[in-house]
Amino acid sequence: MKVLIVAHAAIRESNRAVYRRLAFRGYDVTLIIPHRWKSVLGGRLDPEPEPVGSPLKLVVRRRMGKSHSNLFFFIRGITDLLGPAKTAIYVDQDPAGLCAYQVARVAQRPDVGLVILSIQNILKRYPFPFNLMQQYVFRRASSALAVSRECETTIIERGFHGPIDIFNFGYDLLPPDEARRNDLRSKFGITGFAVGYVGRFVEEKGIDVLLRAIARVPEATGFIAGDGPLSAPLALLASELGIADRVSFCGPLAPSDAMDVIAALDVCVLPSRTRQNWKEQFGRVLVEAMAQGVPVIGSSSGAIPETMGDAGIVFEEDAVEELAAAIRSTLQPSRRAEMIERGLERAKTCYSIDAVTNVLENALLQSVGQSPNAESKVRTGLTLLN
Repeated sequence: MKVLIVAHAAIRESNRAVYRRLAFRGYDVTLIIPHRWKSVLGGRLDPEPEPVGSPLKLVVRRRMGKSHSNLFFFIRGITDLLGPAKTAIYVDQDPAGLCAYQVARVAQRPDVGLVILSIQNILKRYPFPFNLMQQYVFRRASSALAVSRECETTIIERGFHGPIDIFNFGYDLLPPDEARRNDLRSKFGITGFAVGYVGRFVEEKGIDVLLRAIARVPEATGFIAGDGPLSAPLALLASELGIADRVSFCGPLAPSDAMDVIAALDVCVLPSRTRQNWKEQFGRVLVEAMAQGVPVIGSSSGAIPETMGDAGIVFEEDAVEELAAAIRSTLQPSRRAEMIERGLERAKTCYSIDAVTNVLENALLQSVGQSPNAESKVRTGLTLLN
């Protein structure tokens, strides 16, 4: 079976692990990405090459439109990439976008299956013509994948009534290694009991709540990595709280460095706060932490509690003292050991590359009328129940 994957985020090699694993399983997988993209942190992203020996085929197509899931399409299209027989297509773009509509029109052949993705966890009403394009995509799609139960509910409310599976982001497990951890702490200058955040410096991420909580836990140091419009205000707040000497701010990081910073932390915190037009869709940093044996704490915003399951500590949004209490609890060695064990188990069961690839593989097989992989179905049973 030939498989086509359309995903602008896969312009970065680090976002292709699941697609690469699918190709290693023997499928003829072609990944289509745009010739350039604009990073949310600024700057231009160019296509990164595949590692030597990878069976994943990479096709770069020029795009027209903005660097936004809804507002771009490929000038040349993808019709020429279809196989002579059964082809399954997975489009990792918003179903109400130009690119998803372009791909859905290609999926008119009876031997072409289409799988779509839902990452929206807030119901949005799209204007003309995006509302019509969305319904067209829904009619063409064989099934949908949703990154959380909230996203599953939202796509149903948007009008999709086909089968839906939960499709998590996948990461390789990297169990704790004390020697490596010490090397990384030295590399980034991380000291003390490090409570950290990695991500965008914007109001909805609630970094100010984390700083106020750290101020109430004298044993903790802070390591805040990322960039955004609140960089200067957050540094000023740390000074006003009297914790500037025990909180370090790091600029934007490459994906590999971000993972290394997370591995060097004692606790990873995602203190997001819900707003009228936004709430946390998944919380990738939490999975990246659990997969490396780092305890996690997250707010009640959006999908954070679902992502952590029983492996992390949930606190109410903006509840500074509740977050401080959660941080204090992780100072206890027995509590930390328990959280590390649960986090690694959840990462293995729900977020490993194999577990996530199983879900995608079965959706693609079913889209072209083939039976799902029985072995994969057994392996993903726990994933789909979480």
